[in-house]
Amino acid sequence: MFLVAVVVFVAGGVVLAGCGSWVNDKPLPAPPPPREFGTKAEIGTHGDDPNPDALYHGAFPSNDETQERSIGGAPARFSGYTTWLRSVARVPASSYTSGYAGNYLRINVTVFNRDTERQKVCACDFSVWTPQAGKREADAVKTHTLSADTSVRSGARLDGDVYLYVGKVPGPYFVIYDPDGRSTPGSGQARAVWRIPA
Repeated sequence: MFLVAVVVFVAGGVVLAGCGSWVNDKPLPAPPPPREFGTKAEIGTHGDDPNPDALYHGAFPSNDETQERSIGGAPARFSGYTTWLRSVARVPASSYTSGYAGNYLRINVTVFNRDTERQKVCACDFSVWTPQAGKREADAVKTHTLSADTSVRSGARLDGDVYLYVGKVPGPYFVIYDPDGRSTPGSGQARAVWRIPA
């Protein structure tokens, strides 16, 4: 007995029989000029191509879906988000968490939902990675932060700080942005990365 797959073409999409899902073959529109990133003009446009090893030349284990970015520079653009890492500062961890030695990296970020649907924005989408200590997710601290798992409308933008504990671990430090889940540094999932200056 042979299994027969029936494919039906309908108004610019494809339905696979038995799957019940649509596959839209229409490409997303090109993005607007960079000066219009984070505005209504960017909603519904496609993201940027990955550029693994373009900036960090193997110092971070980028995969073929990684966008390497510079602090204060161009945003990461994928998964319906446009995300900037605006600035970074080292702050004493004991100022925010009793009993913690060393430092937090306080990163100031902007996340814009350029998807056509609501999406979640969370400080937990950020983590820090070092060659010596591996990956650590953002901490919840007793101060104003980006957000804790907030659903935002299409075209919404959130600005705020994220606290990444590095303690006394030596750098280099890399900030990872991973809104699609909990990937590991070597996985094939899309993400962005910024290196913290020494």
